[in-house]
Amino acid sequence: MLTGVAAENPITESRSEIKRWIEARKTIQRTERDWKVEKATINQSIGLLEREVSLLDSELSKLEAGASEGASRRRELSERQAALKKTAEAVSLRLKGEEDRLLKLAAVFPRPLVEKTRPLLRRLKSGGAGEGPSLGQRLQAMLGILNEIDKFNGALTLTGELRNIDGKEVQVDTLYLGLSQAYYVDRTGTRAGVGAPSKDGWEWTPRNELAAALTHVLLVYRSEHPAEFITLPVTMK
Repeated sequence: MLTGVAAENPITESRSEIKRWIEARKTIQRTERDWKVEKATINQSIGLLEREVSLLDSELSKLEAGASEGASRRRELSERQAALKKTAEAVSLRLKGEEDRLLKLAAVFPRPLVEKTRPLLRRLKSGGAGEGPSLGQRLQAMLGILNEIDKFNGALTLTGELRNIDGKEVQVDTLYLGLSQAYYVDRTGTRAGVGAPSKDGWEWTPRNELAAALTHVLLVYRSEHPAEFITLPVTMK
């Protein structure tokens, strides 16, 4: 279990950190609730529009193949199809705004999350042009990415990474605490650091004095040592 360390008053600082953490979780939960409502509406609209367009395309094809149908019926269906496609374009534009926001957020994903969402991110980037993914496929990609974000943010993730330390590429073990904090230590147990997200990506600060504690944390994480309290600093952005 990890706890934050306050510089002067541990109790006051801990209460402050917990309060900020609670507010952040409330914001995340509120956003998730809003998105679920929005998702259901968009998903239902997309399904209806795609079925309508498909049905109209089929009817138009039959009309064009048979001369028995009247011109008025053909014109009616064409106008209806045009109206549906216009509505679909409006839904697509709205979805594009959500995609752009998600792609902007993805620019600061930690590397493990980038790897998990890369195929879905590619689908978003190819949306909206030419013969790209359908509205339904784009929505499914967005939902998949949001699901991966939620899972990553609610778990501890240990991964091996190469990090530039003193001008050299060094193999390190990095432990991510969701999307809020991370720690790394090299395989020799002598070089370590702390990471936190920022608007320009993750920022890493060397903290070699934490190497022994972080090595101990990894032993506990891997069940190679009994669980215990281990004190580590927490960076709040």
